[in-house]
Order: sequence, then C-alpha cells, then structure tokens
Amino acid sequence: MSILERERVLIVDDDEVISGAVFPHLVSAGVDADLALEARSAERLLAANDYALIVMDAYLTGHINASAIAFFDLVRQLRPESHILLLSAYAPRLFTELAAMSW
Repeated sequence: MSILERERVLIVDDDEVISGAVFPHLVSAGVDADLALEARSAERLLAANDYALIVMDAYLTGHINASAIAFFDLVRQLRPESHILLLSAYAPRLFTELAAMSW
C-alpha cells in the first residue's frame, strides 16, 4: 500500500483535459482524491479537509494570477504540512514569474 492510498490528495486545475486525465487515474489507483476546477472550490475543499498533497496548476487562468497566489498562501496558512506539486505547460515562464515573486 502506497502512502497516497492512506492520504488525501487535492487536484486544482481549470484545464478539464488535464484534470480529467489525472483525477480518474488517481481514483482508479485507490487514492482518496478531490478535484477543484477553480480556486474558489479549492479553497472550500482545503478548509474542510486535510491533504497530504495538493497538485496545482500554477496558471489557473492562463497566467499566475491573484487567485492562484491567494490559494497558494491559503495552503501555507491552513495546511502548512501539505506538500504542493505545481504543474504547468509553461515551465520557462513559470520559473521566471516565481523567481520575481517574494516568498
């Protein structure tokens, strides 16, 4: 039994093609997973559940925006023990934008 079969995972991605591929795969593998297609839904799920892992699209609306940053900050406040895996089809841009931010 893997750790993910005992822990809960949150998928946050507004791209239904990506989330539609990742989420069912995790569930079929026995992972207790929730799916949010936008930041507001993700915030409600985060407030109500403990997650070992949050898989998050860094560009919820095509670019790093206030919703993505606010959600990232909320994770750090509510669930500091949660691990975050950022996904992006725009890797070079992601690294540039993250490097410019103050953490």
